[in-house]
Amino acid sequence: MAELLLADGAWAEPGSLGTFLRDALPEEYVVVASPTVRGCAIDAIVIGPREITVVHAPGWDARDLAQPADREALRHSGDIEGDVRRSGDALRAFLRDEFPGLDPDLRHLVVVAGAVERVRGDSATCRRGEVIRVDREGLATAVTAVPKLDDDVLVDHEAREQLAVALRDRRLTVTQRAAQPFFFRSGSRLGSGTRVWTVREAVRHMDAHPEDGIFHLRNGTLAQWLEEQGAAHLAALARQVVRQPDGSMEAALESFLVGTGLVPRPRLALRPSRVDAGCVVQGETAAVRFWLGKGRGRGYLHGRLSAAVPWLRVEPHAFSGGPVEVLVTLETETLPIRAAPHVGLIEVASSASAEPISVPVRVRVVGLPSSLQRYLLRPALAALVAGGLGLIVGGALARWGLPPPEDWRASGLAAPAIVIGLLWAALGWLRGMAQPVAWPAGYALRAWLARVVAWGTALALVAGAGYVAWALFDGDPATGVVAPALITALLLGAALAIVPSVWGANSPRAVARPLAGPLRLALAGLVLALVIGLGGRRLAPALAALDLSGVLAAVGEWGGRGVTALETRLNDFVDGLYLDYYDRRAPEEPTPLPTSATAEEVVAPGPGE
Repeated sequence: MAELLLADGAWAEPGSLGTFLRDALPEEYVVVASPTVRGCAIDAIVIGPREITVVHAPGWDARDLAQPADREALRHSGDIEGDVRRSGDALRAFLRDEFPGLDPDLRHLVVVAGAVERVRGDSATCRRGEVIRVDREGLATAVTAVPKLDDDVLVDHEAREQLAVALRDRRLTVTQRAAQPFFFRSGSRLGSGTRVWTVREAVRHMDAHPEDGIFHLRNGTLAQWLEEQGAAHLAALARQVVRQPDGSMEAALESFLVGTGLVPRPRLALRPSRVDAGCVVQGETAAVRFWLGKGRGRGYLHGRLSAAVPWLRVEPHAFSGGPVEVLVTLETETLPIRAAPHVGLIEVASSASAEPISVPVRVRVVGLPSSLQRYLLRPALAALVAGGLGLIVGGALARWGLPPPEDWRASGLAAPAIVIGLLWAALGWLRGMAQPVAWPAGYALRAWLARVVAWGTALALVAGAGYVAWALFDGDPATGVVAPALITALLLGAALAIVPSVWGANSPRAVARPLAGPLRLALAGLVLALVIGLGGRRLAPALAALDLSGVLAAVGEWGGRGVTALETRLNDFVDGLYLDYYDRRAPEEPTPLPTSATAEEVVAPGPGE
């Protein structure tokens, strides 16, 4: 018995076309009775594992099936051919809107009274180019009589059920024009609101104006419009995202937009993609960090973090919006000591993917080393290995790079090799003393050697590029680049690799990303050398012709005059303030004469008075 889907409020009436197909077909088929697809009413749609069959049965419920006339009348029947064309176009448009990755075969069965006939139809609407006419008794046989195809797109029963439910419920597809438009409160360039007619237009507007989307999701007007226009599944989604606990409205809007299937999901960026805690002594607690955020593209990233194993703890548990630094704590008390690392997973459930993304966390649990190993054997091994590498680099520098002085010839390569070897050995001893307790000697040595190679290569490239740039910019064109000098620059750069390779070598970040620092240095040095060597070479004639001394003298004279004028103005201003407020020697105001005195009474005293 097949599965039967009825529209809301309908029931399986005995003897109807839907119940007949349900009882006559095997369980692998799904029957949708009386659906309305993009405004086109269809009697029944049967979804099988190999194709979709559209059943046209005019007069079935009245037990008065269409009677076939002569062969030519059936072949050119306008009503039947029109129904086939309209239903085929509606189904194709429905699949393009709602299931764009699905492209099954479509077949049309017309139930008529009389003998079975097969009439050619419109190949544009019927993929097999035929309309099959059957009677009531041969309907079930005609539905199941389909040859098996190699590319069965509906072989999954769950996929058939999803398609059947969509055909029953989605009366308004994403590009179908609604009966009534929806008005957003803003976003229009000329008016006071924005009018949309389709679901796709509404989603595009909400993605471009998230404040509008949040407003209409919160007040329920969007869900009401979707419900009234026939997109009940999107209306239910709009109500569901608003009711999500512990969720922001930005996250609710993103959940709705992604749920429509009309916008791409945001991208999740992880750095690093695999978290390595290195070696940890059993019983100790270790902490590592990684960064996650939104990658390029649209969308609002939000989600939750959880640990898949009990010995991992993660903070924070939720994230949204901008980038976040995640702290992972590892409890190693219950983990056994072994050579292979333990691997735990951090589950990241976010709007970037339908399923959670797993971030592996690796840790190697080791035992506690002895004091002799920590303070003598490890530093000695590190000094021995580093000193040997220094002897090799120093010997190569003395042999092919630096010309040895007269007093070196007796000892051959000893002098430069010994100096560089001792320097490398001393720094290697310091690195061994600072080595973390939990790091075994072999693990720490491999990590350090990787940094030595990376830094040696980067510094050699930078030194060689610097010499070439200098030779091109300031060297004699007839001489050009001298090979021994270039070799000397390369070896000197390699000899300096001990300094940055020891600095920070005992951090987990340096072990996880040994090439990050050297690569940045090498790229910056090469770019700078290219700019100096090529650009400077071309600018050299112009710089030589330019009277830089005269320009600098003029600029200095102008600056001196400006400074002198400014100093004079400041001095005058300060002097005025001083005289106004602090100088008591300034003359006082003259005493006014009495009002009754006349000019004759005011006489200067004589000598005898």
